[in-house]
Amino acid sequence: MSRQLENGDEMRVPAYFSTRPQDVNSAEDIDLDTIASELSTQCDGWQSRGSNFVIERIVKFTICITKYRPLHGSSIIKTP
Repeated sequence: MSRQLENGDEMRVPAYFSTRPQDVNSAEDIDLDTIASELSTQCDGWQSRGSNFVIERIVKFTICITKYRPLHGSSIIKTP
């Protein structure tokens, strides 16, 4: 993020945004509209506080994908 200062200098500040995890399986695809909306809302919220920062460039965009393994029992323990 960058902005012009009153004395003509340019100020640059790193900004970090993230979205909530999504469950994706054979019945549900990745909802890119939701991801874009969440990122846009976070960016607008950051700028709406009167900071006058604008997005200069996106340096890194990371997508993390992990296997979802719900908890379940794996054996039976007989009780007395």
